[in-house]
Amino acid sequence: MADPYMIRINLVPSPENKNPQLHNIEGADAFVIVFDSSKSGALDKATRYAQGLGWSVVQVTSEQLLLPEHLPLLDAKTTKLYQDAELLGICGHFDAWPKKPRPGEYSVQSLKKTPEK
Repeated sequence: MADPYMIRINLVPSPENKNPQLHNIEGADAFVIVFDSSKSGALDKATRYAQGLGWSVVQVTSEQLLLPEHLPLLDAKTTKLYQDAELLGICGHFDAWPKKPRPGEYSVQSLKKTPEK
């Protein structure tokens, strides 16, 4: 029987990355819920899941078994993640941050609307 594990991973875009969404990304923290019969199997699945999306694992920052008494304590976003993982076997949420400009470089971002005066 598979148990749910919550795994947090610190990531950077893989050097072999082909995902254009990651070209201007410096790194990310992933929160993955995976169902597996062992912690080591869950860690393996979570890292392969992130690598399959174009990431390299820097560090697994935490891993724990998600016990039934934890379920009512989850917020709405984590509950949805859990439900999706229940259906698919694994699901993750990635919080990424952009690359910082180097000295002498600048970046331009378009505004969604005209700034107020």
